[in-house]
Amino acid sequence: MRMRSPSAAGVVLIGLSLMLALSGCGLSGAEPRESTTAPTSTAPSGPAEPEVPPAEGEMLEIRTLTLRLTEDLRWLRPESGELTVSATALMDDGYPVMVTISDLPAVQSDLDLDAQAFLDVSANDPKPTRLDDRTVDGVEAWTAEASDDLMRSLWLGGLHEDRQWTVEIQTPVTMSEDEAHLLRERIIASIAFA
Repeated sequence: MRMRSPSAAGVVLIGLSLMLALSGCGLSGAEPRESTTAPTSTAPSGPAEPEVPPAEGEMLEIRTLTLRLTEDLRWLRPESGELTVSATALMDDGYPVMVTISDLPAVQSDLDLDAQAFLDVSANDPKPTRLDDRTVDGVEAWTAEASDDLMRSLWLGGLHEDRQWTVEIQTPVTMSEDEAHLLRERIIASIAFA
């Protein structure tokens, strides 16, 4: 295994911190809730069909991947940079649904180390809890979640070619668990790697 210079590791930690800061770090207060997202088997079993139809709305795109937003919400997209792209939809009760995708040049090649680095630098309160890994569009991904009194956050992340990527989907707790699960899974089912 090749050693990385401390300055490269520092750059990654700063980059991950920036990604987290840009991806909605406003969680506070409550203990993380038990996951309602069904884990996906990581055993190779051939291509698996998504359990839900993929979202077919507007596309978000970064160098590593594209995903589609759901077509049932009115999504607002602020001007985005090259490394982070986001969209927000306001629900009738005024709470937002937010999707953020980010990527950086990879400085490692281990999925567990990538997940641990994300958890270590997370500024979210409460800290995210790692869930089971899952396969997304043929790419192995780690998952994590955190919830507070207002929002639920689900993160997926991993390594693809020479990039580290993260997808965050935030839903308000005023949205039913079933609706939030369906929205998240439809967006995840739409992910396509470049």
